[in-house]
This record gives sequence, structure tokens and C-alpha cells, in this order.
Amino acid sequence: MGIKPFILFLEDYLPDEIIPRQGKGKTFSVENEGVFLKLVCTGMRPLILNKKIVITERDLQAVGLYLAEGQIYVNPHNKVHHSGEIEFANSDVYCMNVVCDLLEKFSVKRSDLSWKMDINKKFLERRADACNHWIRRVKIRPEKQRVKWLNVTGTDRYYTPKTSKNGCLQVYYYSTFLRSIFINFCFKLFDELVENEEKKKIAAILSGYFAGDGNVNFNIERWRREVSFLGNKTQIIERIRKGLKVLGLGRIKETFPKRTKAHTKALRIYNRKDFEILQKYGVIDVVNYKRNKFQKMLKSYARAGVA
Repeated sequence: MGIKPFILFLEDYLPDEIIPRQGKGKTFSVENEGVFLKLVCTGMRPLILNKKIVITERDLQAVGLYLAEGQIYVNPHNKVHHSGEIEFANSDVYCMNVVCDLLEKFSVKRSDLSWKMDINKKFLERRADACNHWIRRVKIRPEKQRVKWLNVTGTDRYYTPKTSKNGCLQVYYYSTFLRSIFINFCFKLFDELVENEEKKKIAAILSGYFAGDGNVNFNIERWRREVSFLGNKTQIIERIRKGLKVLGLGRIKETFPKRTKAHTKALRIYNRKDFEILQKYGVIDVVNYKRNKFQKMLKSYARAGVA
């Protein structure tokens, strides 16, 4: 997409308050210390963050990925509002690395991330190789492995193709303070880009989101051509919808789990014109097997003689 790196002033993306794990929201102070900001909140360890952050196309993808597969859950009505952790899970090395790169700009080193892994029962015997795969490719530390580090999923028969041989890595960083800062940054940046209709940057966030929670459904025999953006959180789905409309998509159908008996709400696109807009902006390009399936779907129009 050719997005040039740009600078953001972090102070413009700070939340009004910090949401603790329990109790009422907390105010915090911001102190200038040269090229750094010192954030101070009562009862929490101070944060030292860069005043300026250079944002790249990969960072925008990371924002989309975190909104898709990161933990943003907050319930102010529960006694415990949230886990207090920045948490992200994915089974693709590229996706995991771009999110870790963005976290490093918020002073979270890879060596500070704790981790665990999901692996399908079909591949359980190679769990040691899967661990080494993630340690080597993402540069996480073996000693930061959580006590309950392995979760076995699925059955011998059912598993996700393409991505599950090395399981799904989950990384964690405990900081209630930084959690509020980081999640607010992701939301506010997305909102700002949509408001300003910065199409290429919006497309980069959408490409990250699709890499995490997107699906291409193509079956030529049944004449099924469909691209879906999935998600159960209304606050995110509405942002995705607005972003797609800014890109020019004209026909977006929303499904509701109660009606379709599915587990997840979806924004679905069915028509060739909107597919070509997604192609133009590279929204489907991050994960190889999704991109390949999408390209095959587009080529099917020509084979079928559809103008």
C-alpha cells in the first residue's frame, strides 16, 4: 500500500482515566521528562513512554490484529472488570511479530512477555517442536512459559488446516495501567483515521483485522463467493463497518448469531465490485492462505464469463 511512516504524539491518545481491575476509574498525571512521558497513577507502577511514536504500515496492521484477537474485555458491572493484562493470540508468525513490534513502542520487551500455547490433539506429539518454533521465530523467552502453558484442543479428526501445525501462541503482559493506555490508543487511532477518511491507513488496519478475524468463503459448485469480517463486540464491528464504507464498499450485510445460529456476528460482502475494492487496498493480503483463496475467487468470475 506504500504508507509512509508518520509520527504520533502519544499524549494525544491517552484515555481520560485508567480502568483498574476492581473499583472505580482512576485519574493519572502526565509529566514531561525530555523525550519521554512519565505517567503516574495512585497504586500503580509509573510508566515511562516515548513522547513520539513512529507508526508504520505494520503498526497499523498490528492495531487491527489486536482489535481482532487481542483482549479488550471490560465489564464495569462485575467485581473484577478485566484481567489486567495485554493479551494477544495468533497462529501466524508474521501477525504475532507485528503486534510484538508495536508493543515494543510502548516499552514492552519481548523478553517481558509471558506465554502459553494451544495445540490441536492431532499435533500433540510435536508440541516440543511447536514451542521451539515460537521461541525461535518470535524471540520469546523459554523461562517466561506459564505454569499451565499447554492447552490441547480439538480431536484427531477436526482441526484448522494451514495454521495449526505449530499451534496458537498466546502472549501476555500484566499491567493494568498500560492496558488502558494501549487499548485506548488502538480505538482512538482507528476513529481518527475513519473521521479523516485516510483510506490507505484505514485499509492497513482492516487488513490486520481480517488477518485475525476475517474469512473467505468460496465454493464454485454452489456459486458461493463471500468475504466476512467476524466479531462479537459491537464497538468493534461498527468501526469495521465505517472503515469499509470509507473505502467505498456499498453493500455490507450484517448477520446476527441468534438468527443464523452462529456463534459470531459478521459483516459479509458478496459482490464483485466490493471484492475489487478490497483487492485494490490489499485488505485480504496479510495471511497467505486467505489471500490465495480470495484471488482464486476473483479469477472464477473470468472463468465463468461474468463481466
